[in-house]
Amino acid sequence: MYVDPRWPTRNSELLAIPEENRYYNAWNHVWTTCTVAGPVVNVYQARDSAGMPIFISIGEQYPSSNCVTLVVWADAYYDFERMINAVDDGGAWLSVTGYLSEYNGGLQFDISDGYVEYTWWEDVR
Repeated sequence: MYVDPRWPTRNSELLAIPEENRYYNAWNHVWTTCTVAGPVVNVYQARDSAGMPIFISIGEQYPSSNCVTLVVWADAYYDFERMINAVDDGGAWLSVTGYLSEYNGGLQFDISDGYVEYTWWEDVR
């Protein structure tokens, strides 16, 4: 049993992430540069859309209001390739630092908005 079902891990490094940086509190930081972390729930590339964006959903599945998305454009794929391949296998968590914006009612970090830093964990339990 997890202490908080929104934070389903026993990993001590992830449990040490401050409550304010957890995906379900991300709305408190919209329109700021901040850090958001949580489990990766989906990785999807919109191959038929201009720029072929890759959407990495953190926390909950889009269109949930608790979904935070990292948007990586296809022309920058190789800068993010190792991370994308690692988190696409399931059981991964991601922490993103950058400018958090709102788009169509959801929260997102868009790499085209500027500096983005990230850390990921694989096979999280």
